Amino acid sequence: MKPTVIILGLVTFFSLAVQAKEEPQIVQGKLDNGLQYTILPLHEQSNRVDIRMRVKAGSVDENERQIGGAHMLEHMVFRGSQEYPQGVMKMLLDKGWKRAQSYNAVTNADTTTYMFSPPQGAKDLSFSLKVLDQMLFHANISQQDLDDERKIILEEWRSGQGVASRMNVQRTASIRADSRYARWPVIGTPQSIEAMPATELQAFYQTWYKPNNMHLMIIGDVQPQQVEAEIQQTFGKEQAQSLPLRNYRNPNLAERLQFNQLGDEKSAVSQIAYIFRLDDSAANAQTEEGRKLRLTERLALSLLSHRLQNQKEAFPQGVSALAVRKSDIGETTTAVGLFATVDGNAHQLGLQQIVTELARLQRYPVSQKELDEEKNRFISNWTLRPKAVKSDNSKIG
Repeated sequence: MKPTVIILGLVTFFSLAVQAKEEPQIVQGKLDNGLQYTILPLHEQSNRVDIRMRVKAGSVDENERQIGGAHMLEHMVFRGSQEYPQGVMKMLLDKGWKRAQSYNAVTNADTTTYMFSPPQGAKDLSFSLKVLDQMLFHANISQQDLDDERKIILEEWRSGQGVASRMNVQRTASIRADSRYARWPVIGTPQSIEAMPATELQAFYQTWYKPNNMHLMIIGDVQPQQVEAEIQQTFGKEQAQSLPLRNYRNPNLAERLQFNQLGDEKSAVSQIAYIFRLDDSAANAQTEEGRKLRLTERLALSLLSHRLQNQKEAFPQGVSALAVRKSDIGETTTAVGLFATVDGNAHQLGLQQIVTELARLQRYPVSQKELDEEKNRFISNWTLRPKAVKSDNSKIG
């Protein structure tokens, strides 16, 4: 259940959608207890179904006694439950389910997502929802199970202690400074994993694992009306609960210029970046204006990327590439940066080239011709190679 799985999981989850011959009709709704659901019927692959339950709680919601607790809880709900006291995972394995293929889960700063791809497809939909209900609302979370599971979690921590992980911790602390996101890694620390009592995981579970803090997504060879009835029957009985105020999901933005030096002796990449942090709440709005702004941002980033590619031959020796990247760093805050890949210690040259490109952009704004070409590329790519999920290569951290 490693954090990287979510990218592959989401790509798999949505890739079916873009293969459909006709645009599928998405069905969205909400139960009386606040549980949101989205159903996407696709009949291209007979009987296939993929299920994702997203709990809107992650490491950013932990207190100082729960460091790494959201991720540990993700493990624990696969242990015993009211109906499966011997363990949900054991029961699934006994039924022929395979870890990482039939079921998985991932925790990040904001969410914890549980992913099911039942071996028998839609035939197992009712069973799968029942299992999720047991995991997310009726888990036992015993001290004995936790003592057994923490060995697995510690090994997961050890296996993730490479250069990429160490650099990511530094990037997060820099880009998400002045926020809860920079406090500690999602997986926690060896000390917090060793010391975590079951009572703290139970408290996190009772606080955040509520239907009004969840979003269920089902895609595949299903009939929406039948699925809605299954969702109501399975989850409708669970009780909503008031959630704590979360006014900490954005970094504190300030008008200042900050310098950070990141490094690792085993890192093989040399870069310098100039990053802007900004309030992007208007583009995050689920309105027509918000959608227009998101499209505008996407076109602008793509257009700037093409400009930088066209300028590559003019880069000075020692600067091999320039890229523009954008990433959410909070609920409504965004980081946009220019990144220069340089040879050795040519960071000063990289910074000079970044400043040159920013000045060039101010001096030569986007022309109508460039915009028309970018629109045509966008439409062509959407028609020929539509993608519902973009690669993470364009993200900052």
